[in-house]
Amino acid sequence: MSNHIFAIGIDNYKSCTKLNNAVRDIENIVDILTDKYDFDKSNVTKLLNEEATLENIINELENYLTSQDESQNLIILFSGHGEFDDLLQMGYLIPQEALPYSKSTYFAYSTLFSYIKALKSHHILLISDSCFSGSIFTPYRKMETSKEKLDKIPSKWAITSGRLEPVSDGEPGKNSPFAEALINILDKNTSSLSISELSNKIVSDVAENVEQIPRGEPLQSYGHKGGEFIFTRRTGTKKNKAKKEKDNSESLELIKLIESNYELEDKIEEAENENKTGTIRRLNKEKESLNNLLNKELVKELEVQRVNVAQKTKIGDSPLPQEYIEKYEETIEVRKLKNEIIKKQRYEEAAKLRDDEKRLEKELSTILNHNQILEKLELNPESLYNDYFISQLIMNIQSNIKFDKRDRIEKIFGRLLFFDLSYKKGKISPFVYEDSRTKIVEILKNELEKTGSNNGYK
Repeated sequence: MSNHIFAIGIDNYKSCTKLNNAVRDIENIVDILTDKYDFDKSNVTKLLNEEATLENIINELENYLTSQDESQNLIILFSGHGEFDDLLQMGYLIPQEALPYSKSTYFAYSTLFSYIKALKSHHILLISDSCFSGSIFTPYRKMETSKEKLDKIPSKWAITSGRLEPVSDGEPGKNSPFAEALINILDKNTSSLSISELSNKIVSDVAENVEQIPRGEPLQSYGHKGGEFIFTRRTGTKKNKAKKEKDNSESLELIKLIESNYELEDKIEEAENENKTGTIRRLNKEKESLNNLLNKELVKELEVQRVNVAQKTKIGDSPLPQEYIEKYEETIEVRKLKNEIIKKQRYEEAAKLRDDEKRLEKELSTILNHNQILEKLELNPESLYNDYFISQLIMNIQSNIKFDKRDRIEKIFGRLLFFDLSYKKGKISPFVYEDSRTKIVEILKNELEKTGSNNGYK
């Protein structure tokens, strides 16, 4: 899995107050990541000072939109001015050419998050060192599983230098307090470092020294699936480390949540029999919170198992036809090449590559149709993880499938997994299990059929 960096740093604003250390901060952070961690300089894109216009920022995000896939991670770094509108309750990054108090020239975080939501990268991490950058967050639940498992699950996180407050740019010629803490932590770290560990250390280091409090959390509303980016320290020589065979059994946390679900249902039924209205209301609220956690944990488990299937695919043990896998990889390479050509502003060549990309997508659709891949999905307990892998792979290659469609299909697979595990643990009878599962499978087949129809599979 390759790591990529999109770095934006602005000191020399055209119309806004100039900064002293934003570009230095970006350069220093990129240097330590490429020198001491698993990042290659060839995968770094920088927009500094006059290059960091709104147009250029959006163009680069468009490039990542077409070039990134689930085999890549992306870190977005921003150091510069930020702004927050109290009436709109919106935060903004300030591009180089922006005009003071003219929001039409700003770059709204909501726009940035629309890109983050659409990006197919495995892990996405936004690190923003700007005023009012903490306006971006929503509440989250702390992760407690191992680093190895968290790294396998897709994630979208952000770390900001402050909350709803101005932040320090630091003394001229030095780093900002936020950048200094980030660089020092990365420099002193001697092993793997999860994003939650990094953010906790940054908060502690910065808050002890200056009047600002950084913040680090998952972006729950923008495609976060429960994982974490793991910063892996480089060793003296790059060696392929033999990985231990992963235990494919479901996580204990997921099983505990399923058991808690049925225990809570028993309590609700008991309260209803005794007509305890207040207790019923309280238990139903608890059930709603538990269901939210359970749904997230189900998707996390599907993602862990999807990665396991993907790893088998790489060694030739694929549930998909080999011609599809080969054509899929060819399509991804064409997208990457097209992206590089666009960066060099050779638009005629890029247009031809776009035609090649469309042709390859049609060929992929033909292979799916010819082999009746969607129709052959068994959707039984034994094939569920393979079927989930296939559905995700198909949706990833089709550029016009909307995020809410993907999210809906993920949740339906999650319900199937829920009933499979409930039956496996003896929580429901065979009759309830068969009836519930049959109905959900029918719903899922209809959704997948619509997906196929919308993309020329049939």
